[in-house]
Amino acid sequence: MAGLADDAPTSGLRQTYLPHSAEADLPTDDAEARHGYLALREVRHTVIRLIRDHLRLEAEHPHSWQGHDSTSQRSHSTVATSRR
Repeated sequence: MAGLADDAPTSGLRQTYLPHSAEADLPTDDAEARHGYLALREVRHTVIRLIRDHLRLEAEHPHSWQGHDSTSQRSHSTVATSRR
């Protein structure tokens, strides 16, 4: 995933939306729902680690995300559209 994000030609291609629900909201007897929840949780944690690692790189490193604008108007509209 990090390689894809590093190679994406535009910031719009780096945007995605991962649905989130609380583990307590899952049906207690639904193993498939729990498995899906745990899988998405692992993806969310991986994304957080990748962002952290890229922000910790020296600014001169080719994969550093330091100085990138992650709050652009396009980013906000992409997330807002995904939640509808």
